[in-house]
Amino acid sequence: MAGKRNAFRDPELPDFGAVYEEYFDFVWRTLRRYGVPEAAMDDAIQDAFLVVHSRLPTFEGRSSLRTWIFGIARRVARDHRLWEAFILVKLEQMTLLEAGEALDVNANTIYSRVRTACRELEEALARLYLHRGGP
Repeated sequence: MAGKRNAFRDPELPDFGAVYEEYFDFVWRTLRRYGVPEAAMDDAIQDAFLVVHSRLPTFEGRSSLRTWIFGIARRVARDHRLWEAFILVKLEQMTLLEAGEALDVNANTIYSRVRTACRELEEALARLYLHRGGP
């Protein structure tokens, strides 16, 4: 069965399994260097490779595969950092100082991440509202 599914695959596209194996360490390092905490690494790696898997068929080769994967990992890291702060402050009702201690960053960074996450949430809700045609 697997051979039949792969018969329709573009031979120019790299195999996801090979990509995962070759770039796992690179993605892990990128996520850590961009501030994803150790406790969130499993989820962040999974998120990054889910994006790679879903978008690999559309990879156009305008950059190297490594550069393309780096961009995905960087965006995943950003999302994980923003939402952790948002969850701690807005949902768990921690102070900025408490959230900063929990995430090992200063309160100003927490403030910035929460503000950005709130703005992104508001923009996403506005898009959803417009998509559904209002109330």
